[in-house]
Amino acid sequence: MQQVDISKCPVKLFYVRKRKHHNKVYLIHLNRIFELTPFSEAVWDLCGGQIPVSGMATVLASRFQMNMEDAMEDVIRNIFFYRNNQLIQYDKYTG
Repeated sequence: MQQVDISKCPVKLFYVRKRKHHNKVYLIHLNRIFELTPFSEAVWDLCGGQIPVSGMATVLASRFQMNMEDAMEDVIRNIFFYRNNQLIQYDKYTG
């Protein structure tokens, strides 16, 4: 797994829209649509620039009744996906 600075606070980019349709959740960016899982939606909702990655993992481990290691891995996976698809601002990568 790639390394990420877990002290950074990801921020949603203003031009990305979240929409719900028929019990599914999507992010829309230009002509691309990304379907979110409940966990991915929860990560997205926490990308407000106030909560670091480490805090997201703590919150979501409790909310989804996961162990901390699994929650951290899933949060990091989502952060990389969002960053690689230009959905968030997050500038501190290593590895």
